[in-house]
Amino acid sequence: MSKGKMNADLGPALKPFDGKDDFTDWQRMMKNVQIQQDLDDALSGEKPTGMIDETWTKVLKKAKSSIEIHLTRSVQSHITER
Repeated sequence: MSKGKMNADLGPALKPFDGKDDFTDWQRMMKNVQIQQDLDDALSGEKPTGMIDETWTKVLKKAKSSIEIHLTRSVQSHITER
């Protein structure tokens, strides 16, 4: 899938970050992907008022997953679980 096309499940296609391309550009595009996926609340790091903890936990997990699937395996290997 080329950059710019849409994937019904994942939002806009984004080339996985490999550590060699411009991180700032990838980060900006990743933010846009998460906005399209309605995961942008997770970007603030603060649970929105009125959101239950269970829903917030799911949003955070989906946001983390969304980021990880947009990383190459070599970059993923540097991520630790929390």
